[in-house]
Amino acid sequence: MKKRLILSAVALLAALPMAQAAYTPLSITGRAGAYRPNDEDFGKTNLALGLDVKLNITAVPVLGGQTVSLDYMGKNDANLMGVTLVQRFGVPVVSFVKPSPYFGLGIGYYRQHFKYSVVPPAVAYNGSTVSVSKNKSGAGGKVVAGVVLTKDLVVEANYHLPFFKGINGAKADGFTVTAGFRY
Repeated sequence: MKKRLILSAVALLAALPMAQAAYTPLSITGRAGAYRPNDEDFGKTNLALGLDVKLNITAVPVLGGQTVSLDYMGKNDANLMGVTLVQRFGVPVVSFVKPSPYFGLGIGYYRQHFKYSVVPPAVAYNGSTVSVSKNKSGAGGKVVAGVVLTKDLVVEANYHLPFFKGINGAKADGFTVTAGFRY
């Protein structure tokens, strides 16, 4: 499932330049920072990585723009991946003034991975444990707030909320703060 999610994201990102008009440049932002999950089973603070591709859809009469975001949050044994379509809102009158704030809402597909230890009944007498690894996926959403500091530097805060129950009671919703470079 993880490979399918990554392949889908790569295919989508590869197809975007063909869907763009010839005169509009492709805008990609890479982000890195920290992820603070609400559930401590996911750890206290973990890595957050993101990749945003701006869609140049001028036919949509909304201020701001749309992006496709690929996010990874967590660590090796407990993580959350998401591919979301985000509608961003900003103030176009002062878009040339830096810093310029923006906010947005996104909806998409999330995948949760969680690895935990259990004590099987047959070996409970000697204290042995067995690692169990499970994945769960479904729809989810995110709330975005950010600031474009310079032409290329972005700081962004996101709240990710998968719409499905967590694995073994561990919910993956949480808050990320990332800084990134737009090119």
